[in-house]
Amino acid sequence: GRDARAAACLATDRLAGLPWGGMQPVTRRLLWLALSAATLGVATLTRNASAQVSGYRVESFTIHDGLPSQAITDVTETSDGYLWIAAGGILARFDGYLFRAYTQANTPSLVRRVHHLHAGIGDTLWILDEGNAVFAHAGGTVVPILPPSDFDLDGLIQDGDGTLYGLGSGSVWRLHRGGGTHSEVLPRISLGVTRIRSGRNGSGRAWIVDSNAVLRELGANARRSRRTLFPAAVATSRSTGELYTLSARGGLRDVVRATGDVVTSFAEAGTYFPAILDRDGRLWVVSAATYDVFERGRTEPVARIPSPEPGAAGMLFEGESGCVWVTETVLMKACRVPFSTIPLSITPRTNGKRPMKRLM
Repeated sequence: GRDARAAACLATDRLAGLPWGGMQPVTRRLLWLALSAATLGVATLTRNASAQVSGYRVESFTIHDGLPSQAITDVTETSDGYLWIAAGGILARFDGYLFRAYTQANTPSLVRRVHHLHAGIGDTLWILDEGNAVFAHAGGTVVPILPPSDFDLDGLIQDGDGTLYGLGSGSVWRLHRGGGTHSEVLPRISLGVTRIRSGRNGSGRAWIVDSNAVLRELGANARRSRRTLFPAAVATSRSTGELYTLSARGGLRDVVRATGDVVTSFAEAGTYFPAILDRDGRLWVVSAATYDVFERGRTEPVARIPSPEPGAAGMLFEGESGCVWVTETVLMKACRVPFSTIPLSITPRTNGKRPMKRLM
């Protein structure tokens, strides 16, 4: 922020005023390194001070940082650690430092607006455009998989066996990538017109929540469906792969495992829905103006992170590093403190090239 920049400028002025000419080269280098490290520390601590009030370091990325658009429709993370964002119909990859946009100029196959993304098996990214055409990004290349169709798809899911499903407002199809007729898996089902809650659990099962608030697994030998409090009331855990439904108990809302065990509870307060259970066992709940964080045994939030755009109800997911990502008109990252005040670098696997990434 402004204070961090002022601290850095002050330290730089002090460095410039030192008698460098009379020092030995080694002494000059050691002094420069020490003062530079101190400067970075001051700037970092100043920048993170406000975030530490809630116990989280919060950072936002906007169109000024390279985000293609404020209209974010989807975001996911592939297993190689890259974030993928669909914003303003443009596909973008984020490595923690830079956004790379995939447009028709550099990716000729993407001739229509991209509106849905799904992280598949391995490092594969599945892409759905507005014409219901399906693409896969793998090995650094975007490859057409299915041509445009009239299926009116709203999303994609791939299960652990590699089966790809298409989600529509009135049905779910098993998509045949080799061509041929797609198979209806759940005909005459209503998934509503809002964002579909779906994903893949720790066992590799694909799941959806229909408009009747029933959580359903897809595929052969799927487990029996179970009901939740309302269609958006499903929390996911990246670390355990479990799915949690919501039930009511007076003025409290219980987050429940498939076994019926209550994981945590929170007090109802206006518009809300549970989103994720992070690796620390903390529940993240989306409310009208904040993202509230609850711990087991405490029905009031232990942290409350303001929404950049109250009422937007952004998407949340936990990244590989344990930080939580939020999408509204900005891309926001919240990392629990203590983390290292200097973000760590992560080296992904990408075709033999090893670019540095900063997603913590």
